[in-house]
Amino acid sequence: MNRRFRLIAALGMAVVLATFTAYVALRGGDVSEPLLQASELVSHREQATSQTVQLDGIAAGPTSGQQGDRFVFHVTDRDGRNKTRVVYRGSVPDAFRIGRNVIIKGRLHRDAQSGRETFQAVPGSLITKCPSKFESSKGDSGSKT
Repeated sequence: MNRRFRLIAALGMAVVLATFTAYVALRGGDVSEPLLQASELVSHREQATSQTVQLDGIAAGPTSGQQGDRFVFHVTDRDGRNKTRVVYRGSVPDAFRIGRNVIIKGRLHRDAQSGRETFQAVPGSLITKCPSKFESSKGDSGSKT
């Protein structure tokens, strides 16, 4: 009886584990918000205005406001050609600095009065990538070109 109980318990755990693995494989990688580079925001304007997207770019100045309140900064691509104003509310990561790579969720909106496009960020969605995690000991990003 003891052997039979262990066999049934092991089979039950295997079924649960297989179900969980299948779920993660099928649904776990599904990202609800598409990731757009700062340079892609202009070409995907319709998508960025109709749904929440993740914006990936370099934090740029000028900045205004303060943490926890209305904080305004810009996100640009690596070349600095495409610059988007970001309005964010929530805590700002300690690693946030001008020139650092950031990812932020939100939607693109056009101000009716000024006509200026602004990325309205989801509160608490600002993530700062720490450059030290992506650099080799020689100071480069480790990418081969």
